[in-house]
Amino acid sequence: MNYRKYIYRRLDYLVDKAVKMLKDGQELTTTFRAAKEKSDKLLKRVEKLYGDARRDKKDVPMSPEWCAIVEEAESLRRESEKLLRDSVRPYLGPQFVNVHLLVGYCPQTIPYYQKMIKELRRTFPQAKIKDVECRQVTKSSCVKGFTLITWSGECSFKETGEEYGYGYALDSKDSKDWYVSENCEYYW
Repeated sequence: MNYRKYIYRRLDYLVDKAVKMLKDGQELTTTFRAAKEKSDKLLKRVEKLYGDARRDKKDVPMSPEWCAIVEEAESLRRESEKLLRDSVRPYLGPQFVNVHLLVGYCPQTIPYYQKMIKELRRTFPQAKIKDVECRQVTKSSCVKGFTLITWSGECSFKETGEEYGYGYALDSKDSKDWYVSENCEYYW
């Protein structure tokens, strides 16, 4: 079968791990402490914006003034999240991922799912059958209707030095067929 293999790095979980490590006096990456301090300052500005708006009675839904405040605050919140994600992205050690294996337009029968699980376990032998979900893609620009299996677990990465993509690959002998990303374009 012609499989499409995706590994989605979960930077939100990695940020949580880095925050916990920071509380224990450890650092996941050398840049995380500074990024966390900048992020906290941005979040304090968000709180101040909303607090000032409430105090001055500017928190009237749908008013132009309130919409401008919300837009500015949410822009600061997104900037804060981006700082944290960018600071943990270079970490290549063990991290939580979502693994997806897709095949186009095959029957959704137990034997086909078993073949897909067997293919998944070639790279991820720790994947237990009870932890694998079998689905069909319901919304996508290019893989709608594809048969999909998903599994969540941990894996490590290595840098590829490629100019395109994220520049990371699975740190495994069977990594050449797996595409590493952070964003999923389809729904199931």
